[in-house]
Amino acid sequence: MYSYLPIGSLNIFLKNSNSMNYWQNFLELSQQPFFPQLLSLVNVILIFLTALIMYLSWDADKKANELQLLPLLAIYFRGKALKDRIIKIRNIGKSPAYDIKIESFTTILTDVQHVWRLDLSLSGTNVLVTDEEKDLTIISTDNEKDTEMNDFMIFHLDPEENHKRERINLLLTFRNAEGNCYYSEVETGMGGLFVRPSKRLDLWGKYYISRRKYHEKLLLILYKFKWKFTKPHIKQTKGN
Repeated sequence: MYSYLPIGSLNIFLKNSNSMNYWQNFLELSQQPFFPQLLSLVNVILIFLTALIMYLSWDADKKANELQLLPLLAIYFRGKALKDRIIKIRNIGKSPAYDIKIESFTTILTDVQHVWRLDLSLSGTNVLVTDEEKDLTIISTDNEKDTEMNDFMIFHLDPEENHKRERINLLLTFRNAEGNCYYSEVETGMGGLFVRPSKRLDLWGKYYISRRKYHEKLLLILYKFKWKFTKPHIKQTKGN
């Protein structure tokens, strides 16, 4: 008579056989002269992976806490009539900001060969605590000479004015209560005013800011060189 082995028992037998083979292979491997070095390497890899996971977890928690306490600076335009419009800056974040600097805004008028520049700075003490708002002091220059055209420059930046132009990015840098330096951008133009999240001023941030500055300088150098050999398309009156 034939004897039959149940399928379940056969599977258990095969699994046990595989386990025995694995164990036997491991014992044979442990007898090799390089096994202690291999075991040490595995331990080093496990320790490294554990440390890496712990660091990534710590860094994620640190960044989350940093974002929660980060200052957030926004620029507003106040006043109804154009002559009454003023630019204000406000800290809508959860911690104070100081050493606040705003990148100058430059407009190149190719038709009349003029460079208009608008410098913005905080009035009074250069500190904004949470939910504090201050006026921005405005200095306008025309071809590096002081001029009175603040109203026009505000009109040019104001997102509520009905005129067509490219959107403008105003770059801000500041420090938080711990002294860490950050930068952010306020974008204004048709469609409204938007505040981009602040970022740590690390090597990439410094490169980004430097690239913006050098691009503007290079553009000005090229236009001024070109203007030496060309005349303005639109002539200005002597009073201007």
